[in-house]
Amino acid sequence: MASNAVLLCGTKSVLWVDFLDAFAYSIKQPGLMNYLTPDTIVYALGLLSACRAVQRGPGQRLLDLLLQHRHCGSSDPRDKVFALCGLANDSGPNRLDVKPDYRRNKVETYTDVAKSILLKYGNLDLLSIPHPSTPSSVVDVPSWVPDWSLPQKQASFSARDLSGNRLFQFKASKNTKADPRFSLDDKLLSVNGIFIDQVTSVGSLHETDTETVIWTKVPKQQTILNNWEHVSGARSRVQYVNGEKMLDVFWQTLIGGCAPTEYNELRHQFLGFNRTIKHFCMLHWVGLQNYRKTYLAASWAILVNSAMSDVLHESLASPLTGGYATWTFATRMAMAVPQRKIVKTLCGARSRRHGRE
Repeated sequence: MASNAVLLCGTKSVLWVDFLDAFAYSIKQPGLMNYLTPDTIVYALGLLSACRAVQRGPGQRLLDLLLQHRHCGSSDPRDKVFALCGLANDSGPNRLDVKPDYRRNKVETYTDVAKSILLKYGNLDLLSIPHPSTPSSVVDVPSWVPDWSLPQKQASFSARDLSGNRLFQFKASKNTKADPRFSLDDKLLSVNGIFIDQVTSVGSLHETDTETVIWTKVPKQQTILNNWEHVSGARSRVQYVNGEKMLDVFWQTLIGGCAPTEYNELRHQFLGFNRTIKHFCMLHWVGLQNYRKTYLAASWAILVNSAMSDVLHESLASPLTGGYATWTFATRMAMAVPQRKIVKTLCGARSRRHGRE
């Protein structure tokens, strides 16, 4: 492998390391990112993250490397695991003990790695990887085992940014350790749990991969978000159990939570996004979603009107995840919500009325 790669495009060329630096700079500039869709941004971030991992050399966990290289191809699906062992700091005999063994088939290889990760680290990070809607190429793979042969746009809650920090900063289980147990045929995974609350309602699956063009994809995303708002009671006049407004809890859920230092900026971005989705709520209130062509036309009329409004207010905007908002909020949302559902729990349903318990 060349130590100094060169990227060629027609008669133009640039050093690979310079290209990575330029792209890393560009993703921090909202004006440049407005020309990309969230899917494109997430794919590009995955590629850049994988390249950075190679540059850093052996110093990352195998699970992190598997997540970062999901967009990469492999003629043999088993090499999606074996090719990364040399870059991982935990694949050796005293850690995960992953040995390239081509006598094991795809299902056995992926299952062996998943078991090793669960047993070694005592957490369930592996289970936060959403399953894509694309049919698995691996027959009979257990539902708790990720199919690494499939490229995936959805982000795991264990995903890390370009600096190696976790994208989603929370740790619901704190310092507790999982005690995974497996059936004799490895089809079933059993773990202990702690009863915290009871699920009372479940929203629709955020699945838009069936829509291949943006003209229909954006309205479908809005239909799903409208369902999520209804299920969660996001626009109700009650407070959440922690005293926050339900709408503030809702938008934080859409991006998988945020750090206190990001809260004000992301809330400001959501309010811009919210101006558009309120109009979509009106379309659903009058039942227009039942008339596909009329709904699509009305949807794009709303988006164009939002775009013109943003231009008049001199705010940078882009039609990302079904509304106009600066790219940071939309990109975070594009990573957090695909292939997931929103749920409401009994505790959330008993939220407080304003000014009283």
